Amino acid sequence: RCRGEADLAEVEKSLTEFFSEIEAGVVEEAVSVLLDSGLWTLTEVRAALLLPASDLGLSSDVRQRLGAILCRAPACRHQPGATTSAEGGDHVCALDQFLPQAGTLEPALLVAVGSAADSEGEAKRMREHLKRCGILGLWDMRRCLYTTVTEVHPKEHLFFGQATALNQLIRTSLGKAAMFKGEALSRLALAAALEAVDGASGVLFTAPHGIWLTREDHANHKPEVYTSFIAQKLAHASNSSYATWSLDERAKSEYRTRPERTNQDPNYARVADLADLPFNRILRRHARRFRSASGGVLHVDIHGRRDSIASSEPGGAPDVCDCDVGIGAMLYMT
Repeated sequence: RCRGEADLAEVEKSLTEFFSEIEAGVVEEAVSVLLDSGLWTLTEVRAALLLPASDLGLSSDVRQRLGAILCRAPACRHQPGATTSAEGGDHVCALDQFLPQAGTLEPALLVAVGSAADSEGEAKRMREHLKRCGILGLWDMRRCLYTTVTEVHPKEHLFFGQATALNQLIRTSLGKAAMFKGEALSRLALAAALEAVDGASGVLFTAPHGIWLTREDHANHKPEVYTSFIAQKLAHASNSSYATWSLDERAKSEYRTRPERTNQDPNYARVADLADLPFNRILRRHARRFRSASGGVLHVDIHGRRDSIASSEPGGAPDVCDCDVGIGAMLYMT
């Protein structure tokens, strides 16, 4: 493919900001690896950081080089001398990249932990464990969660059958009893797929159809364009909360044009799965936050719409409205 110089300039600008205060030559090296791999746009770069090498057609050598470069970014708090390795085409980060440091958890991680927990007490314990291990941001948490280690962990603390760097850090810092259970790890992974921000009002805007989604016993659901943007803008304008799929998930969805297996449409999920779906957990957390508020809570769910919807009446005129407001859910308020 032939790309314009503007794309290359944008990638270089982004990488320069990402690799700030790093030894000279890192940006040039990173750009060289990306361009040699055919990754020219920011969407492709983000996808490269999160997808298996096999999905991108990258050789394990190229993936390892890219991983080694990225591990030198300050955002990873990489200790000089730490190493990376490649297993099955995916780079594995050394534990010493995640060193404890003073600070507070970033808001995105606070929301993710809050929605992954079943109670405020559990959320408080999880936040404290992460902070004491030096995991302050959502990016660090995800990389620790998806990084496997060779240490043997109890079965109930495995993540899809694998021992994780996240639990190994907790075990090293706080002891075996403090390790997260497998259910909590799964909920954290699902919660991290969302971009969720807390607002001051009791209103919550969501856009669950912003990416490709799986539907139980139905065809995959295509993204409803601009719904994430609309939900976020409405929330910002009204000082409200919002939850959409994260930029990383939107980048992967756009690049792959098919859904992740774990990204389910909440409207078509099995009843047994509802309690663990990230959007449902965000709703429960929002209700907990404002359970004592005098103004109550309101959920505004943003969806796409066809330009023209055929009439249900024979010979009736098509519905060409630009916006529908559905209030049927209010009939079930208690």
